[in-house]
Amino acid sequence: MSDIALLSLGTVLIDHFKYHNSEGDFEREERHVGGGGLFAVAGARIWLPAARIRIPVSGRENQELMVALVKLSTNDEMWIWDDEDTLEALIEYRGVERRQVSFPFRYVNPRPPRMLSSVPQSIAQDAQCLHFCCSPDVLAENINHGIVIPGQLLVYEPIPPSCIAANLDTLRILLPDIDIFSPNHEEAEAFLSESLPPGSISASLVEEMAIKFASYGARTVVIRSGARGSYVLNAEPSLGAQESRWVDAYWRPEEATEKVKSTTGAGNSFLGGLCAGLALAGRDIFKAAAYGSVSASYVVEQQGLPAASVEGGKELWNGDAPAARLARLLP
Repeated sequence: MSDIALLSLGTVLIDHFKYHNSEGDFEREERHVGGGGLFAVAGARIWLPAARIRIPVSGRENQELMVALVKLSTNDEMWIWDDEDTLEALIEYRGVERRQVSFPFRYVNPRPPRMLSSVPQSIAQDAQCLHFCCSPDVLAENINHGIVIPGQLLVYEPIPPSCIAANLDTLRILLPDIDIFSPNHEEAEAFLSESLPPGSISASLVEEMAIKFASYGARTVVIRSGARGSYVLNAEPSLGAQESRWVDAYWRPEEATEKVKSTTGAGNSFLGGLCAGLALAGRDIFKAAAYGSVSASYVVEQQGLPAASVEGGKELWNGDAPAARLARLLP
């Protein structure tokens, strides 16, 4: 096994956000570099050097993209470049509450999902963690190619549009082949046809859903639950204690009002941090989840990626040391 800790197959793209007032009149537009894959590798990069992380990327000539990528790596070692244009997406909102989506997420220049078979074999087979952020059907196609080798950890987060009851049967077939299944609480609810008011989190329901996924064959379930933290259910001896418990989010409720500016990418960065934690903490899923909580704590502090700096030979993110934050969760 090589020293590559994480290969993500998630997206790197430019999001176009358009905002309309409650009458539907256009007010403003914003552009941000993002994507589930980019935030996942950012979460890992908080803990690991760029040389231990890989992700396919399109659009080497796109300066807007390059300005963002250089925050994570000043050279090309993280990026597996192809010849496609940068992927772009459009998201439109209506009204003062950003939750009020007037039009669904859609790609401006759609293309087929990224497949593991498109990654150089030396990287695909050497990475310790494979992070997939896709639909169950796309994950099935990747698994059926037989490229995942023994010893690699397959980490799966479903994309929100695919989290519907109609895809549950496909997911159930896949769960025994997934090492770590990690939906957020809303995605888990959608798969299982549960219903809660938007923005609400029921700890007991999260725990019940984790048990349900385990009954379908999932060995390790990590349900990301926003400010509540993450609920980890582990039945895999190689990933630590076979038990279930909550792992706190880093920012406490009394701190979150000031510190949490945007939750975009927080869940993805959590999983990148979790993968880094598995590489650094001896494959203990509960400790790894704490690494994930710290990664997410940096991403929520601003819209976009956190800023790296070096002080006294140590790398800081947003001016703070990740190890110091981890010590609060793992005293």
